[in-house]
Amino acid sequence: MTDVLLELWDLAPKAVPKESQTYPFKTYNPIQLRKVRDINPLTINSWTSSRITLIGNAAHAMSPLLGLGTTHAIQDAEALSQALLNYSPENYISYIVKIY
Repeated sequence: MTDVLLELWDLAPKAVPKESQTYPFKTYNPIQLRKVRDINPLTINSWTSSRITLIGNAAHAMSPLLGLGTTHAIQDAEALSQALLNYSPENYISYIVKIY
């Protein structure tokens, strides 16, 4: 059975184009592999400015392969909307976003 699986694997098309093949787009760059690095989330600065705040994968230090971006974006949007319910003229949005 293992031999059959190995043969099937060899029949599958390869993702990397051969050197001899020409690519029709002028902006083509060869595929590059990047190492996944462990990042301490406590060392990352806040991703907030006076008018912009990031949510989801953009704001969380994680591997993009985990598939949690949408979940975090929804949770972050809910937390931010709850924080914005406390808005008043005395309670500036920049302060609310900082608390969020």
